[in-house]
Amino acid sequence: MHTGFYDYHLPRDLIAHYPARIRRKCRMLVLDRQTGSITHASFEELPRFLHTADLMVFNNTQVIPARLLGHKAGTGGKVEVFLLRKMERRTWEALVQPGGRCRPGTIVEIGRTGEFKVEVGDYLAPGKRAV
Repeated sequence: MHTGFYDYHLPRDLIAHYPARIRRKCRMLVLDRQTGSITHASFEELPRFLHTADLMVFNNTQVIPARLLGHKAGTGGKVEVFLLRKMERRTWEALVQPGGRCRPGTIVEIGRTGEFKVEVGDYLAPGKRAV
């Protein structure tokens, strides 16, 4: 599956920038897979949606500030580099948008002044690149 299928527009005012003051009151979207109906609930209501045989998986990963916004050296075309994981001392696995226009060897200047540079490297798994 191509990672572009996961791209969508999300208005900034709908993004939670801080956790809810009372954590158990945070909002939760619930999809009934049998009927397709969607309801809104709070996290403290979670037990009423669970059944005996349900499995819960907890994600305790940490997020790093990994989104680098820049432009292609020479042309000025906008490029986004999203770092996924460190591969070696100075090499990362990343998502590069637009990936098709950033061939291996493309230099991306990060920030307004381009003081930090990223070189787009080889293609890895579909949609992923070494940088």
